[in-house]
Amino acid sequence: MRKTMVISSLMLALCSLQVRAQAMEVMDTTMSYMDVGALKGGEWVEMESIMEYGGAKQPATKSKTACVKVDGDHVWIETSAADVVTCYQIAKKDRKIVKAWSGKAGEEGKELTVKPAPAPGATPTPTYEMSGTRKVSKEKLTLGGKEFDCEKIDQETTMKMKGIPDTKSKSTMWFSDGYPFKSYVDKDAKEVKDPTKWEGDKPTYPGGMVKMVSEGTGYSMTQQVSGIGTDAKPSLKMK
Repeated sequence: MRKTMVISSLMLALCSLQVRAQAMEVMDTTMSYMDVGALKGGEWVEMESIMEYGGAKQPATKSKTACVKVDGDHVWIETSAADVVTCYQIAKKDRKIVKAWSGKAGEEGKELTVKPAPAPGATPTPTYEMSGTRKVSKEKLTLGGKEFDCEKIDQETTMKMKGIPDTKSKSTMWFSDGYPFKSYVDKDAKEVKDPTKWEGDKPTYPGGMVKMVSEGTGYSMTQQVSGIGTDAKPSLKMK
């Protein structure tokens, strides 16, 4: 069993969604990493991201994900960053987007073109070598006014590429079942070989990621839940 997760920055992922929306098209599998069948109408999460580059702290940015409607066969999820809101109607059976709209909160959303994702090709041979260590522990965090029972993952990695200096990074991630937008578990997916060494137990990646702290050469980043609730309403008007 392998859990399909987004380990990279949630903020970057949401920004990517907004860019696609502004381009007036979206791939039908954009939200397929999410277990939409487990969502309840009204659930929402706000994430805050704080970045530092070259010693200069950047202004904090926030994004929001909200389940604004659930019926028998579909769920409607809104993502918002800055002043752009995108709403996705997603089929529960295959987690694919059926329709999508984008616009500003309180205004009528413009319907986007939903395109089928291209068929996956052969997995390319990596051009780098990755090594490192990881370990798992348990910790409670209070974020956005809610206490989360978390699985904490600490990792240190080194990436080697021909012709450039080794890239070292450190990160800590906290996963919790209390996060409503859970990652989808694909029971038929093949295990991916992990080049890092686990010290002690291996992780289970419960629910979704509620916090991440990472640092590398010239940068540091913190992302965490800054708000959570169950009273989300649609912010886009749709015909």
